[in-house]
Amino acid sequence: MNILVITQQYPKEGNIYMNGFVHTRIKAYQNYYSDTYKVFVLNNNFSEYIYDGVSVTEGNKSLLAEELSKKYDRIIIHFLTEKMIPVILKNAQHIEKYIWIHGYEALSWKRRLFNLTHPDFLKYVILNTIQLKQMKKFVKKQKNTTFIFVSEWMKKIAEKDIGVNFKDYKIIPNGIDNETYSKQDKKGLEKNILIIRPFNSRKYATDIALKALEILSKKKNFLEYKITIVGEGKYFEKDTSSIKNFSNVHFINRFLKSDEIAELHRKNGIFLCPTRQDSQGVSMCEAMSSGLVVISSNNTAIPEFVRDKKTGYLADSPEEIAKIIEVVSRDNEKFAQVSNSASKFIIDNCNLNDVIKKEVKLIKGAELI
Repeated sequence: MNILVITQQYPKEGNIYMNGFVHTRIKAYQNYYSDTYKVFVLNNNFSEYIYDGVSVTEGNKSLLAEELSKKYDRIIIHFLTEKMIPVILKNAQHIEKYIWIHGYEALSWKRRLFNLTHPDFLKYVILNTIQLKQMKKFVKKQKNTTFIFVSEWMKKIAEKDIGVNFKDYKIIPNGIDNETYSKQDKKGLEKNILIIRPFNSRKYATDIALKALEILSKKKNFLEYKITIVGEGKYFEKDTSSIKNFSNVHFINRFLKSDEIAELHRKNGIFLCPTRQDSQGVSMCEAMSSGLVVISSNNTAIPEFVRDKKTGYLADSPEEIAKIIEVVSRDNEKFAQVSNSASKFIIDNCNLNDVIKKEVKLIKGAELI
């Protein structure tokens, strides 16, 4: 099969993190079948390059239309943008399409009011309104299309915000590499707390996580905890200021590679990851796979992956988070139980090999197993 992958950014030399998960998928697909994959990145640049064995073209809408005139058996789209939609509707109705809905391209700006103070928020509102209008048009007019959502929450909210019902769809979570993030014994690590978050949006609730640690810092035994905080972004200095002078708090102010993250997983027992909005929570699921006891928020898609007090803990406030840390770090038996259950849940439901097999079978036209 000849398969075209359309996206809005893709890794290249000098910037290897742009939609890296899309590249990971393509390489994994190639391990199962010898299909030919071509990537088209829709933007205002023009370039052609090979990245890790994958052929990539960057170009505008006219070039995309030209690319679609070639013979492709399948089209895969990650992040269906309003610029792609008219081109796809006009030139690719006859081709089987598989479209992943990740979040920002299908959710209303009203769900991002936590970023209201951002200087570009009004611009975002305008662009988001155009995006959702185009998405509604696409869903109503599209043919030969299957939508893939990573959670039930994502599908439900996308339907509500766009104002449509998705008829042909599948729920397939993002796959978690349980070999890289393998289960480790957490005995003796119950008071080792890890945070790995971007500090560039209030979506990631780093202010809530650090407020919880500030509350914890007022406890007499606070220095018994070993805390590692990883991330970068405009809120980093502000959010970490209240605990930056404690000797038991270590900061890593940069982006980490997967092997570095796995190493930190091995050295810690609690993964603190509250959120204001998540369609799955991939970093949370990676931590669960490694056997960390996660503490997250009781909102959006999180409860589909964290069963409270069984595969992790759900909280509604910094005060609750601080209390949970105190309780779970003292109960070694319960800690081990949740750690084991968390890892098993991810292996059973989000194992990367199983997820890739499901996606490949879907794309190849076979039923999911």
